[in-house]
Amino acid sequence: MELDGGWLLEIGTGKQPSLAGLTYLSDFFANGMPPGDASPDAVSVMERARDFGAVAVFFEASRETTVSVPLALIFRDDGSLNDFSILHKRLWSWGAVPLAYVSSPGSVLLYRCAHGPDFNKSLDGTYRPFDILKATSTIDQAWWNAEQLRNGTLWDDPAICDQLLSKEDSAPRSLINAVKELYASLSDQGLLQAHLRRKLLIITLLVAYLEDRKVFEPDFFSKFHEGASRFLDVLPNGPALVNLLSTLESRFNGQVFALSDDDKELLKTSANLSAFANLVNKKLTPSGQLTLW
Repeated sequence: MELDGGWLLEIGTGKQPSLAGLTYLSDFFANGMPPGDASPDAVSVMERARDFGAVAVFFEASRETTVSVPLALIFRDDGSLNDFSILHKRLWSWGAVPLAYVSSPGSVLLYRCAHGPDFNKSLDGTYRPFDILKATSTIDQAWWNAEQLRNGTLWDDPAICDQLLSKEDSAPRSLINAVKELYASLSDQGLLQAHLRRKLLIITLLVAYLEDRKVFEPDFFSKFHEGASRFLDVLPNGPALVNLLSTLESRFNGQVFALSDDDKELLKTSANLSAFANLVNKKLTPSGQLTLW
């Protein structure tokens, strides 16, 4: 088996080359469920990869830790993979894998997911791959090499790290900035008291994350407010919100959802919750992520 890119080109033809670290979604969920011996972190990554529509995940070789570190998501484009620009933005916002390969017959596109975004933030649909591998190409870049990807030597080259990774422009840094901007907007409008505004924002982002992970049953939020399908539907209703947070406190046994009696009364009677919910809703994507572009 040729390791310098041939494996990616084969995936584009519908084949499934066998390589250490390369885990196919069809094998992992062969019985509709993950293997019983799979680690929780691997299951989490594979479930997200399935949601994104990937055909495989490439994991780094285990070192001194048992944590499964995903290095790349691999997609097969047989002509049905439409509007990858939107998917690329979601992968970049997720920030859990540095690379994404899109393989089609005769070529492979590489997208960076842990660097500055390779798409125009102001123009939806404008995006570009970082590099392109064609069947006729002379392969001279390490990021096509499965062995270097697997054993981590790809990242030993500072020049490659500068090209593929970025601490300042990555999604985690953008997420921090987005949270700061959202909190500043809430503060400028004077919505709720400062301590309660800060706590409610943290809770909202946490629950949005849990919703994206499909932690809640389909009818969970409607138990607190008729017709509600997500947390933001309950948020404008003070009494329903307080009941929901009490349930979350008991369910997750976490102090993050706990409120003092005074704060409960403030929420029950607040006239600012609708404005709070509307402002947060404008910054959240349908998948529960903050808009980072």
